[in-house]
Amino acid sequence: NQDININLLKQSIILLANRHDVLRTLFKSSENGIYHQVVMNEEIKIQEYSSSSADIYSQIDSDVNRPFNLTTEYPLRICFYYNSKDNKYLLLINRHHIASDGWSRVILLKEITHYYNFLIGKSNDLGLANNSIQYRDYSYWQRHYISGILLENQLKKKKKHLAGYEQFLLPTDKIRPKNIDYSGDTISVKLSHQLSQNLRTLASDNNCSLYVVLLSGFYVLLSKYSNSIDLVVGTPIANRQFNQLAEIIGFFVNTLAVRVRLNISEPIETLLKIVHNTITEAQLFQDLPFDKLVNSIELERSSSQHPIFQVMFNMIGFMNEDTHKEILSKSEYKTNQSAIFDITCEIDDSNQVLIVYFNYATSLYEELTIQRMIKHYQNILEQMVIRDNKPLANYNILSQEEYQTIIYDWNATDKAYPSNKTVHELFIEQAAKTPDNIALVFEDTSLTYEDLDIRSNQLAHKIRRCYLQQTGNELKPDTLIALC
Repeated sequence: NQDININLLKQSIILLANRHDVLRTLFKSSENGIYHQVVMNEEIKIQEYSSSSADIYSQIDSDVNRPFNLTTEYPLRICFYYNSKDNKYLLLINRHHIASDGWSRVILLKEITHYYNFLIGKSNDLGLANNSIQYRDYSYWQRHYISGILLENQLKKKKKHLAGYEQFLLPTDKIRPKNIDYSGDTISVKLSHQLSQNLRTLASDNNCSLYVVLLSGFYVLLSKYSNSIDLVVGTPIANRQFNQLAEIIGFFVNTLAVRVRLNISEPIETLLKIVHNTITEAQLFQDLPFDKLVNSIELERSSSQHPIFQVMFNMIGFMNEDTHKEILSKSEYKTNQSAIFDITCEIDDSNQVLIVYFNYATSLYEELTIQRMIKHYQNILEQMVIRDNKPLANYNILSQEEYQTIIYDWNATDKAYPSNKTVHELFIEQAAKTPDNIALVFEDTSLTYEDLDIRSNQLAHKIRRCYLQQTGNELKPDTLIALC
């Protein structure tokens, strides 16, 4: 904001980095290839730029897209940009995922605000309790706690949960590249206030969370698209089950592989119970690192796909805190987007109206396809809240308009044709008009109109010869001929 004291804001960021060791951590490798964290004492570096508008945004692009060298560079990149043309400051806070998750973003912005208000005298009390532990303490605990018999038992149970599973296939617009392409984009849509409220009521009446309701609807969507009832979806979990972790910046989030088998002859309430119980059980394994699970399962690895699942689901309401908005306002500047998975569905439930985000791989999908998919997801959610006890098999992803177009409009192929000509005469005329156009396709073979005309003539002459040989008579018109 215009009235902000930039020097005090910089000092607030330095104090934040001093408070959280992980923001001053380098990740180095030992001689045997094992990485370890090294907490440094040097203050975090803040880069500053001052130039015209065009040069500023070119520099931002560079700072946003430049990879981190975590052996020599802190996992937090802070850059201030002074736009001399508009007399405005822009601030880039670029966090590497190795040291920060979604929850950490809220902590970071909240504590910068606390420090700034304290430094300008707006608050006499800093309001930040001393952290009893740091992220390195959690890392040490996790490495030693999730090991031995405990690790073996958790892996055994989780592998049983995934036994016999095969990845479902969603139709794509493009051929999957040989190597994963992380180029992506995101489309969002706001659900109506009424639908948002009805979904919350559905959750309350079924003694489950809104998350379970929305994930259940997502499973129905995936089942319709893939024609499969055995589905595994990835979902992140905050993994901050201990009070000491609530205000610590770091990468705590873990990924759960949640397998659900749909009974499409049952109503949505049955699926809600299945998903609720499955999620509850999956949370018992939230400490189990996902990479250890992947390494323990015999999978055919592919450079074009992730192991176990290609689709993610998440709720992101916690990421929309308003505490920092007096100091920092979001810029309209947009960076290049990415997509880690084929499709990631995220729901923002921080306000009364739910917002649905579909992040997708642009190497696989066109924007129009994802727009339709979001609409189909809405259609399913709207049918869920009706609660008419109909089985999932009868859920329709198509709107009335789409149904009319696909079933009727696209099939309105009747054409007028001359009543004084036979079909083969019409075909001969068409073959003369477009001899090189494709007339027939079967597997890897195709015939042009000219090819088909020649072959059909050859077949006709052969039939006449065979008839003459077998009967001694010429084949007369209107003789019935069976073709096998």
